[in-house]
Amino acid sequence: MQESLHDSISSDIGFEYVFKKYYARLCYFAYRLVGDRDAAEDIVQEIFMKFWDRREGFGNEPSVKTFLYLTVRNASLNFLRHAAVEQRYLDDALPLDSEPDKGLDQLIHAEVLAEIHRSICELPAACRQVVELAYFEGLKNNKIAERLGISVNTVKTQKQRALGHLRIRLDLSAYLAIWMMLNR
Repeated sequence: MQESLHDSISSDIGFEYVFKKYYARLCYFAYRLVGDRDAAEDIVQEIFMKFWDRREGFGNEPSVKTFLYLTVRNASLNFLRHAAVEQRYLDDALPLDSEPDKGLDQLIHAEVLAEIHRSICELPAACRQVVELAYFEGLKNNKIAERLGISVNTVKTQKQRALGHLRIRLDLSAYLAIWMMLNR
């Protein structure tokens, strides 16, 4: 008999699965909203405590994901409102009209980056190394070649191979984002 999501979330293994899958994404999402890494991690940790308390109320993974993102978004916006009151700088708080749009933009951005990161991790080692240096460290081809002890043409070839692999794995918007980063 197949275990339901409800049963798996109730167990430590199910919680661990949800935590591992969403923790980094949610931290990035919260960080993009509040602009403070420590605060973002605190927010996400509190949300996982709320999730743990309510874990039996979820029937499937999409409802878990929706709960996590909406709750992180709301907690992040509350954090910003509180910070604005404390500092008396209304300009630092998000205007009420732009909150839903900004939250949605940040959600999409976090998901696209998670998908790009997952796809990069699946690349062959040489391609992955070149992409990580170019994309995550912002190095130019000549600096990558120096660091890896290979020719600039090899760097270019590895980038092209990586783009070929990523084109197959990523949707168009994610692929275009990585293509722009690698070809700057």
